[in-house]
Amino acid sequence: MGFDREDLPMKQTIASILALLIGGAGLVHADMLGNPGMQVGVKNLFVGIEYSTAVQTLDFDTTELDLTTERANLKVTTGLKNWFDIYLKVGGASLMQDYENNSYSYRSLGYAISNYDSDMNVGFGGGGRLRLYNNVDTGLRLFVQGGGYYCTTEGEISWQKDALTTFTKDRETTWADVYVGAGIAKRMDFVDLQL
Repeated sequence: MGFDREDLPMKQTIASILALLIGGAGLVHADMLGNPGMQVGVKNLFVGIEYSTAVQTLDFDTTELDLTTERANLKVTTGLKNWFDIYLKVGGASLMQDYENNSYSYRSLGYAISNYDSDMNVGFGGGGRLRLYNNVDTGLRLFVQGGGYYCTTEGEISWQKDALTTFTKDRETTWADVYVGAGIAKRMDFVDLQL
């Protein structure tokens, strides 16, 4: 089989997409399921920096409100047993509520002309991971993980009642996430990608 230079850009594109899908999926869900390939193990301590952002649409005080949260944390993970890890994280969190594009109207004050956009404020969380099954020969692992995160943010929203009247309201928002996840991980000893 000969080498065709015209196929090289396509092969590079496919290789890049595969690398992004394989590596990117772990990054996107890193906050929920962590590294499925390993347990920290008893008496080990791992310290790392974690950054995450999430976008959600909720019916908060208006319908279909887009919320964006950003979090930067110091995460400490330790193993109580080889099959049970716990973690704590503390850092900063911000919250943006997109009222302006939602045409949010508050009582008789008119429509929102600014979003609730908080600065970073203190946030903290914790959780654990329990390995239910581990087959060393096949590299198959089953695990469950759960945790939560809590923060309080402060910001303001402005409304335009008419051409001359603007009303601004300070707001404090308390945010709590709780999650539970289950995962299956399988070690692959050999992968042969032929492009």
